[in-house]
Amino acid sequence: MRVMAVASVVALAVSACGSGDDQASTTSSTPARTSAPSTVSPTPSGRASGWTLPTSGPAWSPSARYTPPPAPPKTAPRGLKLGKVDMTNLTQVCEAYLRTVNAWDTRIDTHPDDAGVRAAKYTAGVLRSGLLSPQPGGGAGDFLAAQAAGKGYSTVSNLYAIEGDSTPAGEQGSCGYEVTTSVLAGDGKKKAARDLDVITTLSAHRQPSGAWLITNEESD
Repeated sequence: MRVMAVASVVALAVSACGSGDDQASTTSSTPARTSAPSTVSPTPSGRASGWTLPTSGPAWSPSARYTPPPAPPKTAPRGLKLGKVDMTNLTQVCEAYLRTVNAWDTRIDTHPDDAGVRAAKYTAGVLRSGLLSPQPGGGAGDFLAAQAAGKGYSTVSNLYAIEGDSTPAGEQGSCGYEVTTSVLAGDGKKKAARDLDVITTLSAHRQPSGAWLITNEESD
């Protein structure tokens, strides 16, 4: 996948101890996290990317231009479980965005950036434009690994709010999270790739309607 308006990106590889079962609604409370893991390694993206490209399976060209689907699939991704999102609630909008942008499903999607198209409704400005027309790039290894594992999918298995980093202030706001994304096989139980752990900060702007929209994402 890809990150728009991102200052720096650091992915934290964690052991495969999480599961795809933790898919709570955005209306549920998110546990606070006061400190971030310290082991870091660079990757080309702040979202679910950076897996090793499989040596077998369908060919994938990182330079290929992404073409959004003509219409969104009627079936929701298996890894995306959301309740009704209150767009006037900054926390709910931030969590809905993070869960959506990291949830693709090889049964309904043809490219990992299809998740970004679904997440664009929570964004505005340059970030929205980038999600709808992403630049060619890598990040396809996890998608291919999931395809090879019985039409698998990705899901946010853990989402921790960073204490003191969620601030609605007037028309501007921000939310900080530690996000763990898991790539599961088609049975929803076995891992198709290692988990990816990322620390990210989202900037948001309150619209005249009162709704919050994400305008920038920075991962480190």
